[in-house]
Amino acid sequence: MLVLAFHFPPSGGGGVQRTLKHVRYLHDGGIDATVIAAGDAFPIRDETLLAEIPASTNVVRTGVLRSPAAEEGVAAMLSLAGLPPAPEANILWPDLRAGWLVPAVSEGLRAIAAESPDVIYSTQPPATAHLAALVLHRITGIHWVADFRDAWTRDPLFASYGSSVPEFVAARNSLEETITSEAKFVTVADDSIDLRGLPVNGERRVTIGNGVDPADFAGEINRSRPADRSRLRLSHVGTLHHARNGASLFQALRLGLDSGRLDAGKLEVRFVGWATPAVHLPNDLPITATGYVDHSEAIAEMSSASALLFYEEPERKAVTGKIYEYLATGLPILCATAPDNLGASLARQLGAGVCVDVRDPAATAAAIAEFQGAWLDGRLRARPSVREEVLRRFSRRDRAAELADVLRQAASTCED
Repeated sequence: MLVLAFHFPPSGGGGVQRTLKHVRYLHDGGIDATVIAAGDAFPIRDETLLAEIPASTNVVRTGVLRSPAAEEGVAAMLSLAGLPPAPEANILWPDLRAGWLVPAVSEGLRAIAAESPDVIYSTQPPATAHLAALVLHRITGIHWVADFRDAWTRDPLFASYGSSVPEFVAARNSLEETITSEAKFVTVADDSIDLRGLPVNGERRVTIGNGVDPADFAGEINRSRPADRSRLRLSHVGTLHHARNGASLFQALRLGLDSGRLDAGKLEVRFVGWATPAVHLPNDLPITATGYVDHSEAIAEMSSASALLFYEEPERKAVTGKIYEYLATGLPILCATAPDNLGASLARQLGAGVCVDVRDPAATAAAIAEFQGAWLDGRLRARPSVREEVLRRFSRRDRAAELADVLRQAASTCED
C-alpha cells in the first residue's frame, strides 16, 4: 500500500501512533507499505519510534512548500485532478498543511511508477493528506481508503482553526463530500465522527478504533520508576492547546484549595506532554509540567502516577487514543469531560474510574478531593483486571488486522 501520512516518525505526538502501529502490524500480516510523510515540518519529534518501523517499509520524507508557492501548487493540483479551484481567500487550502500537497503528490506518483501499489491509504488530520490521495486516485485509478482519526468540517472545534469566509466554508464542505464519495472505503477512529457525504451506517464506512500495543507495556521496565508516595500525583499525559487549555481544571483546583477540601502539600497535578503557547500553567497551584517526552517515557510517567487525569473539552465526544493507554496501566482514572464523552463512557463501563462534568468546577473539585481522600486512606489502588481486559480487547495488532481486511477488499475491487 501507499500511505499518505503527514505525521510519521520521527514526528511524535498522539496522532502518530495509529498510523505507525498500523504500518508495523500490517507488515506482520503480509502488507508492505511505502509511506509519504512530511519531513521536519512538525516541531514534536520522537526518535525512539523509528525502531518500530519495519525494515522493509520505505519512508519518503518530503519538504513542505511555503506560501505563495503552496497556493500556486494547490491551484495546479486541483486543475490536474479536475477539481474546482480553491476559493479566493488569503488562507491556505484546504488547511494550514496545504504546502505539503505538491510534494506528497509528486513523491506519490514516483512511488506508484516504481512499485505499483495495490491500494492507497491516507489519514487525517491534516485534510491535505486526503486531498493528495484524491489527486493520486484520479490520476492513476488506484482505489483508496481514507482514514479519519478525527472529524473534519463537523468537528465542533474546527471553527477555531478554520476560516469563516463563506466561499472557503462552502468549498471545504464540498471537498469533504468529494473525499467521502470517491474513497472506496472510509475508516473512522470511532462512531462519533460525523462526516459529510457518508452516513454513520454507510456501507463504505468502517469503524476501526484506536487501541493499545501490549508490547509498549511489556515487562517491568515501564514500571521501574518508583511512584511518589509523599503526595497524590494526578497525571495528565497528552497535548494541551487553545481549547484543551486546563482553564476549567485550574478553576476547580482553586475552589478545592480555597475551601480547604484539598491539601496542597499532598497534591501534585502533573502535565506530561507538549503545550502550545496559548496554554498558561499557573504557578500558584500544585502543578508540575514535564514538556514533551517520548512515547516510552510517557508510558513510564503514566505508570508512576497515583491516578490519571483524562481531560477533554466538553464539545468533543470522540475517544482519544490516550484513554486506551491509561486503561492499560490499571490505575484509577478521573475523567473530567462531558458526561457523554465516549472515552469517559468506556472508563465507566470498565469500572476504571470516576467521571465528572468538567464544566462544573465544584463537582470537579469534589472529585479530586475524593481521590485525595482515597489515596490518604490507602484505598486508591490499581486494578489488574482492567489492564488485562483492555490489553485483550483493544490490541493494536487486532486493529491492524481489521484494517487489512478493508485494504484487501479495496485492492480486490480495483483488480476486478
